[in-house]
Amino acid sequence: MRKVYCLLLISLVYCAAHAQKNGTVKGVAYDTLAKRAIPDATITVLAKKDSSLVSFGMTDDAGRFSFTDLAVGEYRLLITHVSYHNINKFFAITEADKSPNLGNISMNDKSKVLDEVIVTNEAPPVTLIGDTVQYNA
Repeated sequence: MRKVYCLLLISLVYCAAHAQKNGTVKGVAYDTLAKRAIPDATITVLAKKDSSLVSFGMTDDAGRFSFTDLAVGEYRLLITHVSYHNINKFFAITEADKSPNLGNISMNDKSKVLDEVIVTNEAPPVTLIGDTVQYNA
């Protein structure tokens, strides 16, 4: 009988521990100027209280991302891409809303347009022709 109680207690603890991790968050990384999705952006889910890493991944070709098996709590979503400014977005998984959809998350391009570039060429100061060294003055 004692073994049955121990087995029952272990199964209850196991079920309680895994029952809390069932939240899902999803969204789309979106370019505000080009009006298109951003593929291959890095998405990181961090705990809000101490910024510890919870999960990470990348957007697909349509800019979509999804993270499952998140515990109830508050999180910070960090979106990074080499061509765009980083975005921080806060969200919460609650008992009332375990599947928040963050929708389109707008990212701004960080490239800069230069005016013009002038390329000039100068003759090298020394030219080697066969066994002769010629100096340009």
